Amino acid sequence: KECHISISYVSELDLVQNGSKIRFVIPTTIAPRYNPNIGGISSPSRTTSKYVQTAPYTIDFHCQVEKVNVSRISSSSHPIQIDFGQENFYIIEFAQSNTHLDRDILIDIELVDNHSNTIGTIEQGAVMVSFIPTEQDCQRAMNKTETTNEFIFVVDCSGSMADENKIGLAREAILLFLKNLPINCYFNIIRFGSYCEALFKEITAVYDEQNAQKAEQLINNLRANMDGTELVSFVRLMGLARATNGRFVFIPPKSNVDVYVGEQLQKALQSSITNIHIKWNLRTEVMNAPTKIPAVYVNDRLIAYALVNDSKFVFDHNSNVKLYTDQCQLSQAKIDSVPKVAIDETIARLAAKALILELQHSKLEKNITGSLQSRFKQFLSSLTTKTMTDEKEIRKKRIIDLSLKYRILSPHTAFIGVEKRINGNNVHMVLREIPIEISTDDQHLLTSGFMRFVNSARSAASNAGYEEWPKDDENIVRYLIKKQKFDGLWDLTAENVEKLIGKSLSSFSSNTNQEMLITVIIIVVLETQYNKFSVMWHGVVEKARKRLLDLLSNDIKQLELLLENIRQQS
Repeated sequence: KECHISISYVSELDLVQNGSKIRFVIPTTIAPRYNPNIGGISSPSRTTSKYVQTAPYTIDFHCQVEKVNVSRISSSSHPIQIDFGQENFYIIEFAQSNTHLDRDILIDIELVDNHSNTIGTIEQGAVMVSFIPTEQDCQRAMNKTETTNEFIFVVDCSGSMADENKIGLAREAILLFLKNLPINCYFNIIRFGSYCEALFKEITAVYDEQNAQKAEQLINNLRANMDGTELVSFVRLMGLARATNGRFVFIPPKSNVDVYVGEQLQKALQSSITNIHIKWNLRTEVMNAPTKIPAVYVNDRLIAYALVNDSKFVFDHNSNVKLYTDQCQLSQAKIDSVPKVAIDETIARLAAKALILELQHSKLEKNITGSLQSRFKQFLSSLTTKTMTDEKEIRKKRIIDLSLKYRILSPHTAFIGVEKRINGNNVHMVLREIPIEISTDDQHLLTSGFMRFVNSARSAASNAGYEEWPKDDENIVRYLIKKQKFDGLWDLTAENVEKLIGKSLSSFSSNTNQEMLITVIIIVVLETQYNKFSVMWHGVVEKARKRLLDLLSNDIKQLELLLENIRQQS
């Protein structure tokens, strides 16, 4: 006899590359655990299943994508074939048969250029709406308010980072992070493995020249030498981002880490919209999900849900949703035609999932105050503890109720199947533990830890030698970022300037000093020849422009004339 088990997942897909793509990812394996004691990975808890490089089973893939607002579909992980014959959706399948689970499945869905705020999907008891704020929206919401940012970079320095130059990629990413920081912001770098260490004892320290030098020295000496990884689950990482009005990103295999870090940093350097409120004009009472709307950035997608507890609710042309901040109305989502009503409860489950995550990661209130006299301190302490315990229990019950009502798993619930047999004899049942095919990107974890350390040391030693001029565009951008001075200017040699632009430095006519001239040349080159890497160099160019403005007595017209003069000569 066979038992067929279907497991369904509902999830919001990531919006990537500045809002131009939706990314769909199916992971091969869920976090194989690195064990420092054996120098590799061990079997899942309480099993004897093995991680293997090849397994005797394959995967079939069948994906259906609605055609609305989709311009192109591609995959960087697998050859795919797309069926365009359906009226309302595309069908995507693997182009090759007998595909093994040896890598994550990545599908990129490119969107049409004209993003709009629209109500996406409705159900009998739920509505989903998405907003994508523009730069003008953020400027209106901020009302020209200046902010001082804090940046904390957390890097895995465990043994599992030794292979495939992962620690080297981390070095590049942190250096990019460091070089792009605005002067006088606050920052820190935290390394972790089975323990953690911070660069500065304070939570964050001011970004000045002295602290930047300390950080760069730490980056250059990063090693995968902090034993095993003790990393909280990715759900907690998402919760941390939510609690701090921040962002998170999970980087797919064989991707350039610093590009993703650059995207995150570019968002962090932008203004965000906080204290957002949503007004649902649906002619009935609704529950917001989440109840507190998270911060949103330019070209980010904000998704909100309304749960309706009215069986007679009907969605029509008069329905709309408005997005507010404390200062102004930002957007209004209307509809031109009533969208198709879904019947599979996907939207309701996504709303419940958003509420459960919010309950998991929200802070417990510590609002009991009173006398500071010693005789009352113990009483107040016990009362605070009791209140927090009661609040935890209320929150736990709320999570369980949502989980059971909408059939969404949570930390406090599990769904089981019960076999109803007349004959309950299990004598002839045999346990069969299926080997787990490890991703090709994690196969190095099956090798010796000592060899990983040796290879990492060799790699570090080879990088410490003579510095050659990079051969490809992306590494040229990395090189220029690395060579920027703390104050924002560049001081390349005349030889390297010629390699960069193909003509000698002496051929440029300018009344400025050489360091300013070189800086202007690099800004022009980055903005014209390497524009597709703007997420990497955006911060360093902004820093250079500010420094040039300081040297030109804040005369922005003179700076623009200088830039245009060099563009004409390039």
